[in-house]
Amino acid sequence: MEALRKMGFSVSEVGRQLLIVFVRFSMSIIFLGIILGAYGWCFYWIQEWFNVIYLRSLGLFFLQLDTKIVTVAMAAFQGSYTFPAGLTVPLAPIVVAVGLVGIVGPFKQPHKLFLQLYAVNLGGAAFLAVAAIVIRLFQPTPLPQAWVAYGYLALVAVVLFGCLIILPVELFRKTYRWQGDGITAFWGGLGSFFNFTDTKKTATNTQLEHRIGSPDPYDIKIGKLLLHQLQVDGILLTGVAIPYKKDSIRYDNILLCDRGIFVIEGKNYTGTIRGDTNSSWQTHTGSPIKSSRGENPLQQCDKQVMALKNFFAEYAVFVNGAVVFPSRASFALDHVQINTFPYSTAVPVFNESALVDAINKHRPPIGKSVPPQTVLRQMADRIMKV
Repeated sequence: MEALRKMGFSVSEVGRQLLIVFVRFSMSIIFLGIILGAYGWCFYWIQEWFNVIYLRSLGLFFLQLDTKIVTVAMAAFQGSYTFPAGLTVPLAPIVVAVGLVGIVGPFKQPHKLFLQLYAVNLGGAAFLAVAAIVIRLFQPTPLPQAWVAYGYLALVAVVLFGCLIILPVELFRKTYRWQGDGITAFWGGLGSFFNFTDTKKTATNTQLEHRIGSPDPYDIKIGKLLLHQLQVDGILLTGVAIPYKKDSIRYDNILLCDRGIFVIEGKNYTGTIRGDTNSSWQTHTGSPIKSSRGENPLQQCDKQVMALKNFFAEYAVFVNGAVVFPSRASFALDHVQINTFPYSTAVPVFNESALVDAINKHRPPIGKSVPPQTVLRQMADRIMKV
């Protein structure tokens, strides 16, 4: 546990990431089973109408793959696994969990990626079936002419290529904002989907609007970093303030975007940052790290988050807090989340480059949706009018 903390992880964060991998693996298995079965039965059903041996072979191939998934699942359901220490674990609960999560999961999936993939492929199978019925209705002979049969086979190839490769590539690229072309983007997006990769994205997004109030120099630096490297749609507010009780509370940067709402408090200190959640912080030389509210930057940012949530109480939004230091800073902070957003209200601490990467990959907590762009713009306008 101590080793994980020093690497910037917590046990709860590792557990959360493993849970995400399990959920998405389960959805992938169920998806493959349903889609392979849909295409397989479609081709096997219509192959006699066209007398094209390739259709029957393709249908059997898909059905055999589908059968192997079921066979492996049933074998696992009836079996168990014995660890080297001698502990035997029945596999039936795991198989049941994979099935249930795989079926229910798409309805909870951010961006409904799996629902889109289901719609694309089930629509493709239905299109091929309808096309076959239409040809059957308008053909005067029991078997179509050779050019019709092989023309239909070409249509099958085009639909499969589009539904199983081209459209999934585009859906992954859109969902995960993956910069790249073709299969490279698809495998990169697939890695991001399963949380297996930590690849940097470098393309500039021009859809992030920047509004500036009365910023400090470091606020401007962080603002430019976010503006040039984030791949989000939304509004970035730098050096703004909102009413708070009988006073006002100032913000270095507020990001209102399709990844969420972020309060970003910048601290321009380098070296090793020491402290914990409840005490004051200092650098390795003993210099105190100033905080305008509370004992340390975490408490300051937490109050900023609460103030912003109260300011937008009618929207019931989830607000993420983040404290960012220069990339040259290192952290010796006890019980503090480092360089990753938790699925909780805890405020994490970031280096500059890690913050950009974390926001680009961030997903709102389950049940916490991001307001549409029109609402985000209204929120930004309201802050700028203060």
